[in-house]
Amino acid sequence: MKKKLALVAGVSVLALTGCAIETTTSTSVEPPDPAIEALEALKGDLKLTGTATWTREYPNPCYSLNNNTYINDDEIVFVSEGYHAIHERRILEEEDPVVDEETAYLMDNGLAGTPYVTIANEVALESIKDGAGETIPFAGRYDNPFLNLTINDLTKGEDGTYALPADFGLLFAHRAYGENLAGTATLTLGEDGSFVTLKGSVAATEDFMSTGVYTTVNVTVDFEYTIVAASDQDLPTPQPLENANAELEAILAKAKDGFVFSNLIDGEVVQSTYFDGEHALYQMLAPGAPMEMMMDMYLTPNAEGTMDLYWYMTLDEETFEWLPNDPATFEMYYEKVTYAELIGGFADLSASVFVKAEGQENVYVPEDAALKHIGEIIPGIYDALNLTSYDDFRLSSTAMTLTVVDDTTIDIHIESTYGTEAVSTVTADFRFHSIGDGTLPYTPVIETGTEA
Repeated sequence: MKKKLALVAGVSVLALTGCAIETTTSTSVEPPDPAIEALEALKGDLKLTGTATWTREYPNPCYSLNNNTYINDDEIVFVSEGYHAIHERRILEEEDPVVDEETAYLMDNGLAGTPYVTIANEVALESIKDGAGETIPFAGRYDNPFLNLTINDLTKGEDGTYALPADFGLLFAHRAYGENLAGTATLTLGEDGSFVTLKGSVAATEDFMSTGVYTTVNVTVDFEYTIVAASDQDLPTPQPLENANAELEAILAKAKDGFVFSNLIDGEVVQSTYFDGEHALYQMLAPGAPMEMMMDMYLTPNAEGTMDLYWYMTLDEETFEWLPNDPATFEMYYEKVTYAELIGGFADLSASVFVKAEGQENVYVPEDAALKHIGEIIPGIYDALNLTSYDDFRLSSTAMTLTVVDDTTIDIHIESTYGTEAVSTVTADFRFHSIGDGTLPYTPVIETGTEA
């Protein structure tokens, strides 16, 4: 019995001893790298300000006189809805800088857009295009270059610096300058735990053509920018224009009641279209004639809300009559359009998009913000009739003057330059007259015998 009790007691002691033993392991936890949070902050709206020193050196000694170095004072803004960059370039301290400015907005379709003022004095966006005439996506050209970086992409150095990956230099140069330059860049962590400085150097060897001969030029850009959070004011917001042109406004206010649109050659009317607010009469051979003439065209509304075309022609070389357009016979007006498409934007033209031309009485020029699209005032009658296309011409204006002749007559001279590989510069003169009274010179009677 005693031995048995002793055994039980021994087991009990071991069990109790085992329950009483506690094992503790001490571990040390390193504080999180402040760069993690700082990098995430860079992915928000930010503004970079500082300098970029551009150096161009020609390896060919024949071009060495063209070597130059200049400094850009830069401000570059990356925000979720847009991009804005100002580069003030100066070669010598005492010289006035040459200012290059670029603004791009993120459009609803994902493309990059630039603002303009419409002929109705409203702010709109048009797609930015490259040298080949192709539209540019906002992402990949104007968005924040830090967006896709992770903490693993950064290499920690001394004194609070972090080296960025090798491909960041090329990415940043493309975003900030629109240039394909590669190199290195580092971020500096400030005492407040945020990245406060971006510093780097990017370079490339580019082709340069002079008098038909190619040579090379070495381009290097050394930059250092201070980084701060962007504010709402850093991305400019385009506004409608506020010019007060009472005389011009009084004339344009009558345009919705009708007008006559004429082509001018050496100041003489060569063809005209009458718009009475509902119908249109195009007179090619005898503008203003009070009777039907061959090749007159008449457009009248139909039940579908578009316009039916009749033209004054003959099928038997003897009897002229108003013939309905037949697309199977004539490749003309095979897609019917509305009256609004025929008259273009003249009836919506705002006097506020113009300023008075300096030193010229009764002459106006469009503001720069409205200039490129000012040609939208030209009626679409010729495009609709497949006669002469003004589509490119309308949207590529480079110069325009508007002259008030009298209280119902306006003359315009317009120049447009358009095209990519083959560039065309075209000038034209037009007259808008009888503004407020587009009464047709005669009332066409179609072949059914009833007045149209």
